[in-house]
Amino acid sequence: MHIARQLSDVVDPRAGNVVSIGFYDGVHLGHRALITS
Repeated sequence: MHIARQLSDVVDPRAGNVVSIGFYDGVHLGHRALITS
């Protein structure tokens, strides 16, 4: 969660959507890795 907080702290409003999509994709992949491991 520390990384997530850092990302939201430094997010650029003009690139917010791209950062959010990339972040959520990373979270989704992380959860899937946990489920399959």
